[in-house]
Amino acid sequence: MEVIPPVAKLARLSCVFLCSSDLFLERPVQKLTWGLFRLLTRRSRLDSLDLDVPPPGLASFQDLYTALLTQYEAVSFGDRLFGSWLLLPLQRRYSATMRLAVFGEHVGMLRSLGVTLEQLSIPIERFTSPPEDSLPLLNLYFRSLVTGTLKPRWCPLLYVVTLSHVNSFIFSQDAAAQAVEAARQSMLRKIYYLTDEVLRNHLLLFRLPQLNSEFGFDMFEQLPPIRAKRLESILRLQIGSDDKGDRRQ
Repeated sequence: MEVIPPVAKLARLSCVFLCSSDLFLERPVQKLTWGLFRLLTRRSRLDSLDLDVPPPGLASFQDLYTALLTQYEAVSFGDRLFGSWLLLPLQRRYSATMRLAVFGEHVGMLRSLGVTLEQLSIPIERFTSPPEDSLPLLNLYFRSLVTGTLKPRWCPLLYVVTLSHVNSFIFSQDAAAQAVEAARQSMLRKIYYLTDEVLRNHLLLFRLPQLNSEFGFDMFEQLPPIRAKRLESILRLQIGSDDKGDRRQ
């Protein structure tokens, strides 16, 4: 008997959201689909869900995901089940293309993607680890935060995810290409001068995700020495650069 790959099951179940504008909102459909979602996201099954394998009849899973994003924006009404379906492929192990789509072309959906950490039933670490290494995506994460497009009351799970990745990026001690290091320094300077003190503290003092805390993460009470040293060095570089510019004038 032929074994149906998990990605094929996910693709077929996704038709619940695409075949009608409101079928997924009906209570019996919600109940059954939530149950199937829980089965698909059990750890053993989640580990075997390979979204790089094209589902039968499709060029790629990403094509299906794009259709789901468009449908969500049109008819979802912020439905948590539909939202959970869209969050699943945003795990760190999957292609950054889908995360780029959400934070790029479809960034407006962040205002209604209100799935909480408890509702998703997928460990948050699957979204936050390892640290993001796509610079275009990190720039989009940062922009969504500082422009107010992404707020914890609208999109609690992705707020924690973006904070985690931006925080890891700006305070990373790893050697990096010149463009990457320049982006780190630029972000850190902009964060330091943010007028939104709450967001500023969230970005600088983020510690780790914590399910039971107010915003879904823990913070340091003050900057750890290694972070304070990093911030001080970046600000000192800026002052030195400004002084050189003044002398040239």
